[in-house]
Amino acid sequence: MDEEPGHRPEPLASRISRRIRSTGAITFAEFMRMALYDEDGGYYRRERDRIGTRPGTDFFTAYSTGTVFADLVSTAATNLLGFEAAADHVWVELGVDRQGSLWETAPAPFRDLIARGYGQPTSLPRKAVLFSNELFDAQPFHRVRFHRGSWREAGITTGAEPGRFRETVLEELSPPCAAWIHHLPEDAPENHTVDLPIGAAELLESLAGGTWNGLFLAFDYGKSSEQLLHEHPQGTLRGYSRHRQTSSILNDPGERDITGHICWDWMREILDRHGFSGIELLGQEAFFVRHAADAIERIIARNPGLPDPDRQRLHQLIHPGNMGQKFQVLSARRK
Repeated sequence: MDEEPGHRPEPLASRISRRIRSTGAITFAEFMRMALYDEDGGYYRRERDRIGTRPGTDFFTAYSTGTVFADLVSTAATNLLGFEAAADHVWVELGVDRQGSLWETAPAPFRDLIARGYGQPTSLPRKAVLFSNELFDAQPFHRVRFHRGSWREAGITTGAEPGRFRETVLEELSPPCAAWIHHLPEDAPENHTVDLPIGAAELLESLAGGTWNGLFLAFDYGKSSEQLLHEHPQGTLRGYSRHRQTSSILNDPGERDITGHICWDWMREILDRHGFSGIELLGQEAFFVRHAADAIERIIARNPGLPDPDRQRLHQLIHPGNMGQKFQVLSARRK
């Protein structure tokens, strides 16, 4: 967005406060949407490096392993489609950060490359591979709490100090929340909290609802419905800043990442409803071992007997103590 010389946008916290004073408490999803994606201050709109190990970055992802991750992913996709079929598909990379795509050109043997950043619209080609890494966990969540016999939606209002915010209880459920509340049991312990990944479900609906055919490939972290309900009584949302996790996610909007676990059951149901088959959810380690074994063998065989940085990156991606079990991969095919 162009700015006049000497003009600075109003701080995001001030604009959120003004919005609340004007309309009343907002949903948690609206707060998260502004904190992450506001054009003039959202976390993912700011011109700064977020990913990596350098000073000033906030978190480490598979993208930090560069060409090793790219090789494993494209090899797995080729094996899932078959080499000849893959050559007819366009590689569509979603959720690309400002540091850029994993690929400068389309990975072989795919026909072309389309790379889109967070929130950027894209028209999908007729045959495509939709690939994303930690995209769905960065979509807005709605937060609900069981209060006095029913599920109530948590909202955000202003705090005691300027630029500070606190949770409150909304008078009624927002329409998106009301449409998904049937996924929850009728009874729960008092103040039991569930962070509903409705934004992730809405994004997948918009992607899967198109007329394209091909492969869906999402690397992310999530849980089943039962796990989200019973293993996380205070919800799953947390913030990340300077490689530190915090539960303080309302302070300093735009300055930190906000993320939570998506619901794999919801994702699988959406894909099934839109005609996808072969729907498979695997840990990242198991996915690469099953579908990219040839790439793993190539990496291991390089520079035998010598230290090799690519083997170290491979270890980071597939070892259970690193990313191998922390992340999962949801894949599906539509012909």
